[in-house]
Amino acid sequence: LRGDAFFTTTDYNVFLQDNWRASERLTLNFGLRYEYQQLPQPGEAEVRGIVLQGNPAYPQTLQFNQDTNNWGPRAGLTYDVFGDHRTIVRGGYGLYFGRTSNSFLFSALTNNAVTFATYTFNPTSPGAPTYPNVLEAPPATAGARPNVQYLSPDLERPAIHMVDAGIERQVADDITVSASYLF
Repeated sequence: LRGDAFFTTTDYNVFLQDNWRASERLTLNFGLRYEYQQLPQPGEAEVRGIVLQGNPAYPQTLQFNQDTNNWGPRAGLTYDVFGDHRTIVRGGYGLYFGRTSNSFLFSALTNNAVTFATYTFNPTSPGAPTYPNVLEAPPATAGARPNVQYLSPDLERPAIHMVDAGIERQVADDITVSASYLF
């Protein structure tokens, strides 16, 4: 079932990991993740059956950059401090990527002065309607331009570096105490 606005983002993700037991007490983990969020392009989205095209007067609205270089390394370790499996130190690092939100994409697809045209005026601006009146047509006064939203031609998804460190201690057969640090 589709709503009034419809477009598709497709995510592709691949993850490889290897665990290496360096000694009886130390295990290392290494991984690499690839993340790609395929953004919809103007012309591929619609509202109530009307295709959302870009605006040729604003070339930045005609195509969205596809961020394809999101490789995130991962590394981790587990260390049995005394060799008795009761005190364990763990640590890890990873580079992660955030998604471009659909509300952000919808604004770029629709606020292009074709689908929606928004003009900003002060009460003293030439051509400004008097409150509570609204514009009946786009303003023809010099300098009146619509507010246009578009994605940067070099848009990159946000990168997030994450580090964790922790220690666990088994104090009884069914009780473990732990402390963790996340950054």
